[in-house]
Amino acid sequence: MVRPDAPLDAGRGSSRWTSRLFGASVVAALVPIVVATARAIHRGWIPIGDNAFFAIRARDVLTADPPLLGTWTSASLATGTSFNNPGPLLFDALAVPARLLDDGAGLALGAALLNGSAVVGIAVLAYRRGGALLATAAMAVTAALCWAMGSELLFDPWQPHSLLLPFLCFLMLVWSVVCGDVFALPFATGVGSLVVQTHLSYVILVAVLGAWAVLGLVLELRRRRREDPGAWPRLRRRAVWAGAVAGVVFVACWAQPLAEQFTSDGEGNLARLARNAGDSAVRTTGYRLGTQLVATVVTLPPWWFRSSFGDAYLP
Repeated sequence: MVRPDAPLDAGRGSSRWTSRLFGASVVAALVPIVVATARAIHRGWIPIGDNAFFAIRARDVLTADPPLLGTWTSASLATGTSFNNPGPLLFDALAVPARLLDDGAGLALGAALLNGSAVVGIAVLAYRRGGALLATAAMAVTAALCWAMGSELLFDPWQPHSLLLPFLCFLMLVWSVVCGDVFALPFATGVGSLVVQTHLSYVILVAVLGAWAVLGLVLELRRRRREDPGAWPRLRRRAVWAGAVAGVVFVACWAQPLAEQFTSDGEGNLARLARNAGDSAVRTTGYRLGTQLVATVVTLPPWWFRSSFGDAYLP
């Protein structure tokens, strides 16, 4: 005969096991970042090329002449008009570590903290969506991405590398917002702003995903109001509060680019970006070639394995 409390004990044991597995998975995803960064600092890693520019501008953040824009973008070559990436949020994120530590140590630490924060954010969001097992699966995917990037890229501040984990976190935030998790809305606003400001290639992705998140949230809130009218007042207050905080976050994130737009001599950067959004002085990739390039990455080896990153460094 089975004791009445046996299922409860089994459930508690299973819960403890999954919780420990989840904790171990978070550690497994964070350890490569920590080890790679510590090794780089110990070996005296020094930023060169574009990374050196990040070091300079990150140190400028806490001065009387802080950066108001992101780096110059090579998209300028296609339009014949010089402009920058929309904003300096990446410089802001790297500012304190870059000030506290000399040479490249601060920059490497700042990039690692950004990636580590993204990993923790993914873990928390996945746990809120589906508990320890789903969060463990999310950490497995995240750890696989860290492995595919390789140790050198886990502390690299260059935009194509430093935004991979934050964008994955943004995808989790969008999913959470669509599910009606109003807590995620301000964070989605902040992370989405960071990604867009740092590299123009994310503008369409973030805009479309952001619009989907807002639409999904509205539909989810309407569904909950219809199914549980009694709980609607409390849910509405939470939604209004989250929306207000998201608005404050948006204004704070975009204050610097807007300041440059309205105080610069001549046309501001945001205006130049808008004016040249559909223009190109050179032949563009186009939908057909773009589809072929994506299909090549998705369907042919090495897919997203480590060697795939070598394509970016071909002579």
